[in-house]
Amino acid sequence: MSKISSTVKQIGTLYKNQLWQGRLVLATVITLLVLVIVRVSLPYTIVYSAVYWLGQQGITSQIEDIEINVTKGTFAIINASGTKQGENVFNIGKASID
Repeated sequence: MSKISSTVKQIGTLYKNQLWQGRLVLATVITLLVLVIVRVSLPYTIVYSAVYWLGQQGITSQIEDIEINVTKGTFAIINASGTKQGENVFNIGKASID
Protein backbone atom coordinates (compact mmCIF):
# COMPACT_ATOMS: atom_id res chain seq x y z
CA MET A 1 0.00 0.00 0.00
CA SER A 2 1.44 3.33 -0.99
CA LYS A 3 1.96 6.23 1.34
CA ILE A 4 -0.54 8.41 -0.52
CA SER A 5 -3.37 5.88 -0.38
CA SER A 6 -2.78 5.27 3.34
CA THR A 7 -2.86 9.03 3.97
CA VAL A 8 -6.11 9.32 1.99
CA LYS A 9 -7.61 6.48 4.07
CA GLN A 10 -6.52 8.18 7.31
CA ILE A 11 -8.17 11.43 6.19
CA GLY A 12 -11.32 9.52 5.24
CA THR A 13 -11.39 7.83 8.64
CA LEU A 14 -10.90 11.17 10.38
CA TYR A 15 -13.74 12.66 8.35
CA LYS A 16 -16.10 9.79 9.22
CA ASN A 17 -15.22 9.39 12.90
CA GLN A 18 -14.72 13.01 13.93
CA LEU A 19 -16.97 14.93 11.63
CA TRP A 20 -16.17 18.48 12.76
CA GLN A 21 -12.39 17.93 12.51
CA GLY A 22 -12.81 16.29 9.12
CA ARG A 23 -14.82 19.23 7.86
CA LEU A 24 -12.21 21.61 9.25
CA VAL A 25 -9.46 19.78 7.36
CA LEU A 26 -11.57 19.75 4.18
CA ALA A 27 -12.37 23.46 4.47
CA THR A 28 -8.68 24.26 5.06
CA VAL A 29 -7.58 22.27 2.00
CA ILE A 30 -10.22 23.90 -0.19
CA THR A 31 -9.29 27.38 1.06
CA LEU A 32 -5.59 26.79 0.40
CA LEU A 33 -6.36 25.46 -3.08
CA VAL A 34 -8.44 28.54 -3.92
CA LEU A 35 -5.71 30.87 -2.62
CA VAL A 36 -3.05 29.12 -4.71
CA ILE A 37 -5.21 29.37 -7.84
CA VAL A 38 -5.85 33.07 -7.22
CA ARG A 39 -2.15 33.73 -6.56
CA VAL A 40 -1.08 31.97 -9.77
CA SER A 41 -3.70 33.62 -11.99
CA LEU A 42 -3.44 37.15 -10.55
CA PRO A 43 -0.49 38.44 -12.67
CA TYR A 44 -2.10 37.22 -15.91
CA THR A 45 -5.40 38.82 -14.95
CA ILE A 46 -3.71 42.13 -14.13
CA VAL A 47 -1.77 42.16 -17.43
CA TYR A 48 -4.88 41.36 -19.47
CA SER A 49 -6.99 43.95 -17.65
CA ALA A 50 -4.36 46.70 -17.95
CA VAL A 51 -3.77 46.08 -21.67
CA TYR A 52 -7.52 45.96 -22.29
CA TRP A 53 -8.14 49.20 -20.37
CA LEU A 54 -5.30 51.00 -22.14
CA GLY A 55 -6.70 49.73 -25.44
CA GLN A 56 -10.03 51.35 -24.56
CA GLN A 57 -8.11 54.61 -24.09
CA GLY A 58 -6.60 54.29 -27.57
CA ILE A 59 -3.16 53.19 -26.37
CA THR A 60 -1.50 50.11 -27.81
CA SER A 61 0.43 48.59 -24.93
CA GLN A 62 2.58 45.65 -23.92
CA ILE A 63 3.44 44.42 -20.44
CA GLU A 64 6.09 41.72 -20.25
CA ASP A 65 5.56 40.56 -16.69
CA ILE A 66 4.23 41.42 -13.27
CA GLU A 67 5.95 40.12 -10.15
CA ILE A 68 4.01 39.82 -6.92
CA ASN A 69 5.90 38.85 -3.78
CA VAL A 70 3.41 38.14 -1.01
CA THR A 71 5.99 37.55 1.71
CA LYS A 72 7.80 40.89 1.14
CA GLY A 73 4.67 42.80 0.10
CA THR A 74 6.12 44.00 -3.20
CA PHE A 75 4.57 44.49 -6.62
CA ALA A 76 6.64 45.14 -9.76
CA ILE A 77 5.78 45.86 -13.39
CA ILE A 78 8.51 44.79 -15.81
CA ASN A 79 9.02 46.13 -19.37
CA ALA A 80 5.77 47.94 -20.02
CA SER A 81 5.39 50.21 -23.02
CA GLY A 82 2.59 51.99 -24.80
CA THR A 83 2.09 53.95 -27.99
CA LYS A 84 -0.73 56.15 -29.21
CA GLN A 85 -0.98 57.18 -32.84
CA GLY A 86 2.66 56.19 -33.42
CA GLU A 87 4.01 58.25 -30.51
CA ASN A 88 5.61 56.66 -27.47
CA VAL A 89 3.34 57.38 -24.47
CA PHE A 90 5.23 55.48 -21.78
CA ASN A 91 8.14 53.08 -21.45
CA ILE A 92 8.79 51.44 -18.09
CA GLY A 93 11.79 49.17 -17.52
CA LYS A 94 10.84 48.16 -13.99
CA ALA A 95 8.56 49.92 -11.54
CA SER A 96 8.30 48.49 -8.05
CA ILE A 97 5.89 49.29 -5.25
CA ASP A 98 6.86 48.20 -1.75
